[in-house]
Amino acid sequence: MGEVIEHPLYANLEANKFVIQLDESMDIAQKALILIFVRYRHGDDFMEDLLARDELQTKTTAAEIFAVVNKHIALHSLRWEDCVGVCTDGAASMTGRRSGVIKLIQDVAPEASWTHCFLHREALAAKEMSPGLAEVMDIAVKTINHLRKSALNSRLFAELCKEQDAEHTTVLYFAAVRWLSKGDAMARLYELRDQVLAFLEVARSDLAVYYKNNKFIGTLAYMADIFNLLNNLNISFQGKTNKQAKSMFVMYDKMAAFKSKLDLWKRRVQTNDEFDMFENLDDLLSKSVEERVDIKDVIVEHLVNLRKRFDEYFPVDPRVEKKWIRDPYSVDVQQCCSFSNRLKEDLIDIVSDGTLETVQEGHFSKVLADSVS
Repeated sequence: MGEVIEHPLYANLEANKFVIQLDESMDIAQKALILIFVRYRHGDDFMEDLLARDELQTKTTAAEIFAVVNKHIALHSLRWEDCVGVCTDGAASMTGRRSGVIKLIQDVAPEASWTHCFLHREALAAKEMSPGLAEVMDIAVKTINHLRKSALNSRLFAELCKEQDAEHTTVLYFAAVRWLSKGDAMARLYELRDQVLAFLEVARSDLAVYYKNNKFIGTLAYMADIFNLLNNLNISFQGKTNKQAKSMFVMYDKMAAFKSKLDLWKRRVQTNDEFDMFENLDDLLSKSVEERVDIKDVIVEHLVNLRKRFDEYFPVDPRVEKKWIRDPYSVDVQQCCSFSNRLKEDLIDIVSDGTLETVQEGHFSKVLADSVS
């Protein structure tokens, strides 16, 4: 069965240019693994497949990783000359200028350009928190660990939740390597905050005092909301069935939209005391406004820092330079200095074809009409 699946993949790769994505990680047995994903053109679409999964026997240096990748490229009769792109995270072993994996790959695949994983950059941009949020996050993690540190505590808390007709009966662990878990953990903890307070008071825990504090609860509500929004952004970049998610233009459209939303949210909170974009927090504040000013300052600080971080990790918008791909009729071909003469001639043929332009305009009109309706 494996051979039946693998043979068409290798046959398609041998006849195409391709890009690879590398992910080095550790499993629960503390084994270092390297995953090699490959993307290539198949007919009128692009396909993505797992090329190989292998174990790094000793060290996880750039040389060791490259040796494993090179082994699988040779094993499947692929040519480095056909590799036109590499996507990795930003780890030093991957991106080192002199001896990183990218440098070693580019030595044998001169056409390969490096891309820092979009999802990894988004996760890094959202990782840093202001002191006020970091303190709440630390208390939240301590609370979760206390509730789940023993089987007895887990059972007792579950029974308490059942008695109070809570929708869920347990809190969720937060793991730094699972990027979406921060939002899930904060949302569940906020949802069960009354049950958590009751349990901590019975257990005479020092953590109980925080769950009586309006500012702490308000900040926890905001964290549940903002990380849910960040999770939704992360998820929108993913999905094999979502062909649009594979387009660079769509990815940067979504990122630009989220940056603008951060600016809008900051102005609305700072100027008008509006919080309806944060569902849990808005519901909480509608019942009590005692701590609104303090929460407002924390939120504004975090939104400002979040916008700065997104600008740091997404500083260049390639949509401007590559606008000719999306709309060739808006580009002056003569000004495209980076184009080869052959590409300029092909682009002139496209923009001079009146029939093609009419078809394109008709397509755009239909898309616009569908979106308006």
